[in-house]
Amino acid sequence: MRVAAPASELRDLLTSLAEQKEEQSAFNALGTAFQCLGVRLDSQHCTLAISCCASARLWTHACWLLAAMPAQLGLRRNVVNWGAAISAARKGDQWQLALRIFGDMPSVSVERNVVTYNAAIASSRRGSEWVLALRWLNTMVTESVRCNSITFNTAMSCCEKGSQWQQSLSLLFAMQEAMVMPDVISFSSAISSCVKQGRWQVTLNLFDSMISAEIQPDIIIFGAIISSFEKGNQWQLALSFFGAMPQASVRPNDVSFNAAISSCEKGQQWQHSLMLFDWMTRASAIIPDVISFSATISSCAKGRRWEEALVLFAAMPVVKVKANIFSFSSAMTACEEGSQWQQALSLFEAIRTARLQIDLVCFNSAISSCEKGSQWREALQAFHVMDQESLRPNLVSFNAVISACGSQWHWSLRLLQLMSELRVLPDLLSFALVAEALGSRVPGTEALSSILDAMSSCTVDQLASLAPSVCRGLRRGLVPPAVSAVQRRFLNLHEYQVRQSRQKGFGVGVPKNLPAFSPEEAVEKANEMPGDEVVVKAQVLAGGRGLGHFKEKLSQGAVLWCAGAKEEENNFQGGVHIVKKEKVKEVAEKMLGKTLITKQTGAEGKPNNTVLLAEKVSIKDEKYFAILMDRSSGGPLMIGSKTGGTSIEDIAAADPTAIIKTPVDIIEGIKPEAAEKMATEMGFSGAQATGRATLMANLYKVFIECDCTMLEINPLASLTDGRVLVCDSKVNFDDNASYRQKEIHDQRDVSQENPIEVEAKKYDLNYIKLEAWEQADWFADGNVACMVNGAGLAMSTMDLLSILGGSPANFLDVGGASTVETMTMAFKIIMGDPNVKSIFVNIFGGIARCDHIAEAVVAGVKAVGGNAAIKPLVIRLEGTNVEAGMKIIQVRNEPRRLTRYLEENPVRPFDLPLHGQLEVKV
Repeated sequence: MRVAAPASELRDLLTSLAEQKEEQSAFNALGTAFQCLGVRLDSQHCTLAISCCASARLWTHACWLLAAMPAQLGLRRNVVNWGAAISAARKGDQWQLALRIFGDMPSVSVERNVVTYNAAIASSRRGSEWVLALRWLNTMVTESVRCNSITFNTAMSCCEKGSQWQQSLSLLFAMQEAMVMPDVISFSSAISSCVKQGRWQVTLNLFDSMISAEIQPDIIIFGAIISSFEKGNQWQLALSFFGAMPQASVRPNDVSFNAAISSCEKGQQWQHSLMLFDWMTRASAIIPDVISFSATISSCAKGRRWEEALVLFAAMPVVKVKANIFSFSSAMTACEEGSQWQQALSLFEAIRTARLQIDLVCFNSAISSCEKGSQWREALQAFHVMDQESLRPNLVSFNAVISACGSQWHWSLRLLQLMSELRVLPDLLSFALVAEALGSRVPGTEALSSILDAMSSCTVDQLASLAPSVCRGLRRGLVPPAVSAVQRRFLNLHEYQVRQSRQKGFGVGVPKNLPAFSPEEAVEKANEMPGDEVVVKAQVLAGGRGLGHFKEKLSQGAVLWCAGAKEEENNFQGGVHIVKKEKVKEVAEKMLGKTLITKQTGAEGKPNNTVLLAEKVSIKDEKYFAILMDRSSGGPLMIGSKTGGTSIEDIAAADPTAIIKTPVDIIEGIKPEAAEKMATEMGFSGAQATGRATLMANLYKVFIECDCTMLEINPLASLTDGRVLVCDSKVNFDDNASYRQKEIHDQRDVSQENPIEVEAKKYDLNYIKLEAWEQADWFADGNVACMVNGAGLAMSTMDLLSILGGSPANFLDVGGASTVETMTMAFKIIMGDPNVKSIFVNIFGGIARCDHIAEAVVAGVKAVGGNAAIKPLVIRLEGTNVEAGMKIIQVRNEPRRLTRYLEENPVRPFDLPLHGQLEVKV
C-alpha cells in the first residue's frame, strides 16, 4: 500500500514546477510527479494543484484539472475548487472565462460563497465591466451571501475604473448600512472615482469623513485629493493639503509634487510652482520628471517669467529628462509672453531637430512671438512651415500672422483669401487687422473683392458687428498712399513731463513720481518714495515699453541656452520694472544711456536718457479714458471703456460696443450731466460717478488750456485705498500753439526724433522719410526722392509715382521760398539716403518765380558735388517764368531729364537707375 506524500512536500513540488516558463512542459512534469509519488489524488490535492496553477498563471491547466475531477478522477468538486479555477482564469487575463466558470456553479449544485463572488467581481473589474460587478453584488444580497470589505472595495475599484463616481459613493454608503467598516482602500477608491470626474468638493467631504472615522490617510489618498483640486482649479486647497502631508507623517512623492505644481500652474501662481519644484529637488531629493518640468515651465510662462522658464528648460538634459512637445510648447509660450522672438524661434528649430511632432500650439507661439517682435518675415516663414508639416492653421494662427504683417497689406489680403480657401471663418479681429493694414496703401478693387469674398461666409449677426470696423478700414485704405504716409507733427512729451504739467493747478491726481538722470540720482529719488518697492520706468516716446527690450548687451554677459539653439544675446528685458529699493541702482544702470526697442520704435529703437521713479500703488480696477480732437464731430471727443490697462485697439477689435464715445461742444465745454453719464457708462455708480465726473472735467481743462490734440489715460486706476489716480498717460500738443505754450514746447526732446527731420526743421523744410512697404513679391524701401514746394503738390507727386509703379522715398516740402540755402540742405538730405536711386524735383512757381527756383536748384546741385556726385535727376517746372527757368537748367551740361508736361512727355523717375548715364534732353 502506497503512502501519500505529505501535503507540504507536494505543495513545494507543484510550486517549483509551476515556475517553469513553458506551460505545457510544466503540466507534463506535474502529471509525472503525481504518478512517481504514487499519490492518489483527492479533492484536497486537486484544490492545491489548481491553486498552484493559479499562482503560476497556468489557467489552462487549472481549468483542465477542474474539468478532470468528475470525469477522469471521479472526484466531487467543491466551492474551493471552483474558486481556485476562477482565480486562475482571472490572473491569466481570461476574465470572460472566469465569469463563465462562475456562472456554471449553480448548474452543478455548488453554492457560491463570498470568495467566489469576490473573484467574479474582480474578474469584472479586469474587464472594466462595472455593470456586471454591480449585478453580482446584487445577486449576493439576493442569495443572502454576506459581503465583506474585499467585496465592496473590489466593486468600488471596478466603478472607479469605469468613471462611475456616483456608484462608488453609493457603495461606500452601502458598506456602512451593511455594518462593514470602510478602510483606507475603500476611501481611496471612492476619492479616485470623484477625481476622474473633477468632483473636488465631494473628495473634500470624503476626506473629512475619513478623518472623522479615524482612518489615517496614506500617500495615495493625498495624491488623489491634490489631483482633484488641480482639476478643479483650486490651487489654494491643493497647497493646503500638500502642506499637511508632513504633519500626517506622509512623505510627498513625485505624483503629489506634480499634482501640486500643476494646480499652481493652472492658478497662474508661478512663484509657488517654483517653490514646490525647488522643494522637490532639494529637500525631498526627488528627481523631477518631464511632467514636473513641463508644469513648472508652463507656470512661468503664464507668469511672464521667460528667464526662469528657459533656465528650467536648459536644466532638463542635465538631469537626463527628455523634453516632450508640451515642455517645448510651454517654453515657447514663455518666450512669446516675454517678447523673446529669437529664443522662441530657436526652440522652434530645436523641435524640428529633435523630430518631434509639432502641434498647433507651438506654431501659434512661434508666430505670435514674431508678431510681438515686429518680425513679419519670420512669422510668414513659420506660417509656411505649417504647410510643409501638413498642419492646418486655425483662426489664432491667421490672426497672429496677419497682425505680424502690419502694414504689409498685400500679405494681409492674401492671408484673408487663404482663410476663405481653407474654410477658416474670420472673426472681428481678422477684419480689423486687415482693415488697419489697408490704411497704409491703396488696395483698389483687389482689397474690396478679397474682403467681400471673406465676408460672404459670415452670418448676419457677424456682418452686423463687422461692418463698422471694415468700413473704417476701407475708408482709410482708399486714401491715396502718399497721403496716408504723411505724418502730422504734434509735440509729444515724456511721461514725467506730462505728469508735472498735470500737477500744476489742474487737480488731477497722479502717483508720487520723480525723474532721475543717473543711477545715483535714481537711488536718491527712490528713497523718497513710500514703501519698500518702487516702479522704475524708461522714458522714451513710444508705447509698449513694458514688453520692450534694450538693444545693448548686459554688462555681465549672461547667456541662456536651449536645446538645439545657438548662443544668443541676453538683452535686458522690459522698460518698466517693480523692484526693491536696494535694486534700483542696478536696474537704472541697465536702462540709462541704453536704446529701448518696442513694437512701436522699430528695430533701431529710441535712446533712454531718463528714468521715472514712481510710487507703487495697489490697483483695484482699471479703466480707459481719452479726449481727442474729432473731425467728424467738429470738436473734442471723450472716449471711455470699462476695461483699461491694455491696448485699447485690441479691446475695440474684440468688442466695439465696449468703447463709449461722447462728443463735447468746444464752446460750452463738458457739462456735469454729460460727464456723470460718461462715468456711469464706464462702470462707476453713486458718489463714485460724481467724483469721476469731476476728474473728467479737470482732464478736459488740461486738454483745452494746454492746447492738446490728444490726452489718453490708460489706466485710470481706482486704488484699494479709495483714491483714483492717473497711472499712465500719453499727451500730444498742437504745434500751431507753440507760441502760446512756450513752456511746454521748450521741453521737446529732439533725441527721440529722427535727426534728419530735426535738422530739416531748422531750415523750414518739412521732411519725413517713408517706411518700407511690399510690392508684389519683393520688398524694398522707397527709391525715388521727391523734392516739391507745397504740401498738396508733395502728396499729389507721391500719389503719381505710386500710380506709375514707383516707390517714393520721402515727403520733402521745400516751402514757398525755395532759396539757395533751403535747396542746398534739401539736396544734402536726399543724397544722404542710401536707398535713393533717383531724384524727382517737381516745382510750381506761384509766388516764387520759376527762374529763381531754377537758380536755387542749380546752386543746390553744385553744393553737393555737381555733375560727378548728383544722382539721376528729373526736373519738372510749371508756373511763372517757366520758360526762363527751364532755359537756365537746359544750358547746364549735367545728367538730368527736364520735362514740363508729364502726360505729354512721360518720365518714370524710378526707371532712371536702370538706364545708366543719361543724356541731356534739350
